Amino acid sequence: MVGAGLVQGGLLLSLHEWFRAFGFQATDLVWAAPAYTLIIFAPTTFNFLRHEFTLRQSLAGAAAATLPFVATAAWSGWSSVAGAEDAWFFASAAGFFMFCLTSLIAWFIMLPFVQSGLRDGHMRVQYARLFDDAWRNTLLLANCILFAALFWMLLGLWGGLFLVLHMEFFRDLFTSRSFVYLATAVAIGFAISLEEKEAGALRTLRRHLLAFQTRLLPLAALIVVLFLGALPIAGLAPLWSTGHTTPLILSILAILICLTNAAWQDGSQPPPFPVAVQWVVRGALALSPILAGLCIWSLSLRIGQHGWSIDRVWAAILVTLAGLYAVGYAASAVTRGWLRLLGTINTWLALLVIGTLLAVHTPLLDPSAISASSQMRRLVSGAVKPERFDFDHLRFDLGRAGVEALRALAELGDHPHSGVIRDKARDALARKTRYADHEQIALDETAIKARLKPYPLGSTVPEPFIVFLAERLASASSSHHLTALRTGKAVPLLAIDLGMGPEPELILMAFPFPAFAVVDGRWRQIGWFDFNGLTIKPDEITALLQRGDARPAERVWSDLRLGTRRGTLKPLLDD
Repeated sequence: MVGAGLVQGGLLLSLHEWFRAFGFQATDLVWAAPAYTLIIFAPTTFNFLRHEFTLRQSLAGAAAATLPFVATAAWSGWSSVAGAEDAWFFASAAGFFMFCLTSLIAWFIMLPFVQSGLRDGHMRVQYARLFDDAWRNTLLLANCILFAALFWMLLGLWGGLFLVLHMEFFRDLFTSRSFVYLATAVAIGFAISLEEKEAGALRTLRRHLLAFQTRLLPLAALIVVLFLGALPIAGLAPLWSTGHTTPLILSILAILICLTNAAWQDGSQPPPFPVAVQWVVRGALALSPILAGLCIWSLSLRIGQHGWSIDRVWAAILVTLAGLYAVGYAASAVTRGWLRLLGTINTWLALLVIGTLLAVHTPLLDPSAISASSQMRRLVSGAVKPERFDFDHLRFDLGRAGVEALRALAELGDHPHSGVIRDKARDALARKTRYADHEQIALDETAIKARLKPYPLGSTVPEPFIVFLAERLASASSSHHLTALRTGKAVPLLAIDLGMGPEPELILMAFPFPAFAVVDGRWRQIGWFDFNGLTIKPDEITALLQRGDARPAERVWSDLRLGTRRGTLKPLLDD
């Protein structure tokens, strides 16, 4: 196991040195993504299996649990590259994070099935063994992470102590790339190799974790029952007004399902609660499909209004899986016995989760392709006008699928706006970065005035303010808050009294929401607004401004209330 870790660390180091020597090109994703997947998953899987199975079985199991992810990594790397210079989607933090996260989750769920197949020699699994393997793997992985963290903490102390004595050798050794790669992989392999000696301690820890989780199940069930009981009284309007109801509902649903599994375990234990508490739990599980239905309803409204996006595809996958779990657990709650169907439901849904998380990185369920196709249909059908369509989103955020959609739009014919669409699509295809070409456009006072849309409706933009903006845009060091004016789209400008002086203050209602005021007889930027980390879509901003739903929120320096959101002014006195 330590040897496998050493090989893993050496291969990761080799890849790192390769890219340092030859550089990284976007087309390298086609082979680099599957290479990293193979190097990370194969030795780790081998180590998880080796303590119980023979060398041959462990190698076969590692291949079975790794090759599907190598294939999806290869396709993901290929689909994210739209040209030799483009890796925008896959290389972005969100795209890379989602690929790693979903692959890790699917691999972790698959591992107990591989262990069961190697142990029994067939694919018919026993849920009790799956449950036992899943918990052992969970605790073993947590132990590896803790062991590696403590290992590096001790090495840091080692290097620091000798550095006090002006001996830099150990600090330089421990921070070198070679040592970091090799030592980390070997430490993890060594931690896994200790599992057999610490099996008793892990089983004791599992009992304690399951015990305290079980005690929380009645509380979670009571919350669900009370919430659904209050829903007919309060109505659905408060749900839709918050903007974050779906994550809250999915969170309580996930907690209810997890705690139910902790209480039920592998089904061999008697019910851990009195009959009255069991009925509360059954009631919550039986009503849980209503929670999933509310999430599906909310998401369907958003999709109907704005079409599919990558985020909405992921949300639909999550909500659908949550709905299937809710329906399955509800069916188990209304049958005789103590939730006797859970083992079968968990087994089949685990296989469905694995298949789904693999499919999202194939042509079957690719979020980028679904989003690109949906947005293109909305444009062609007239649901969104060409002037309001985000061609850059197709070009720079959706990888190969987005570029292929742009190429189709660039050849569009037999459409009322085909000329405009073709021109904008070809312009997007010709550009190499999202903003560089826009920033080369010089904006004079006339162009700035044309791009500002003042609110309240009917108000005018002060001429001195336009002169001020022109001066700011001409200065590269002080125009970073005015990027929205360079995009070529109309930018809402809100005139509102924030209490800075006799004249209303002005706010550009596009990220990062800079605010301006007359100070000592001239316009200056006084700061920008932070809406508590929330992202407000341009269409939502426009709708709120058109109905006049923007007003000061009381403060020493007033905040800005935009609908139900509150923006905090970050002061900035800029000369």
